[in-house]
Amino acid sequence: MIQKRSLSKLPLVSVIIPCYNSEKYLSECIDSVLSQDYENIEIIAVDDGSTDGTLNILKQFKTIYFYTQPNSGACSARNKGFISSSGKYIKFLDSDDFLEPNVISKQVELSEALSDKHIVYGDYYLLREAKKKYTNTFIGDGDQTAHLIINDILTSTPLHRRSMLDHVGGFDTRFQSSQEWNLHIRLSSEGFIFHHQPLAVFNYRIHQSLDRISIKREGALNNHLYEVTKLEMTEEKLSKKSTGDVKAALALKYWSIAGKQYLRGEDYKSYLAMAKGLSRDYRRYWSTSYRLIYALLGFRLTQKIIDARNRLLNGYRNKYV
Repeated sequence: MIQKRSLSKLPLVSVIIPCYNSEKYLSECIDSVLSQDYENIEIIAVDDGSTDGTLNILKQFKTIYFYTQPNSGACSARNKGFISSSGKYIKFLDSDDFLEPNVISKQVELSEALSDKHIVYGDYYLLREAKKKYTNTFIGDGDQTAHLIINDILTSTPLHRRSMLDHVGGFDTRFQSSQEWNLHIRLSSEGFIFHHQPLAVFNYRIHQSLDRISIKREGALNNHLYEVTKLEMTEEKLSKKSTGDVKAALALKYWSIAGKQYLRGEDYKSYLAMAKGLSRDYRRYWSTSYRLIYALLGFRLTQKIIDARNRLLNGYRNKYV
């Protein structure tokens, strides 16, 4: 553990909390930061046009800074918090989630031991009602950017260095969802290294409210046109730095969109063509089971079987996990 030092010698950590209609969970979120054993923390909350009692709750905490803005989305709120902060290290924390005890000191300790090219990130607990499940987020060996395209890590797991966020310009405000996915890919493509620390950093709360700040209410997550736009916006940042692995990972994303389109009964062949146009090596990322079923039954039947399996698994998770 980090030994007790004067506050002037401890690197300042800024915890940025974007808020939107968060009155139900906000106090628990802020308390989880205030109770950390690391002493040099500033908390900056940004209210993104809430219409409930969020602002009144923020006013009750005398040791935090808070700002307000018209409803502009998670990226804008996080960027405003970042610009208003002073810390060497930045921790983003959504207002309906909360930190594990004493995790900031552990992440700072490891970050200080590594070079300034490293980003320390950890795992998290998936919290659904009263059920809590540990989730390992290790992204794997090999091409880091390709792994991040396929399997992202959540916004609150890393402890970011201010210098890195300055370098890439923070969050891309064009993104309605998957903002951290794009940010982490851009950081990786600039040569920054994600270093896994095997500990739970925070609790990621699953709930049915439409007021999660990280999701717009227009149903962006289920909109294939937005998914394509998201890929295109990310591709434009990677165009000069794409390795064969990165192109294959992007192609896999287009293949996934094609599968969803087929199940909706909509155009899917154009997305298969996009995948093949980027790289024909995307099959390396298929699971063994998908590869076997595809070889036996082809694209369309495979999508139906995988969809049925996923529905069964999701039903089980929602009930028991």
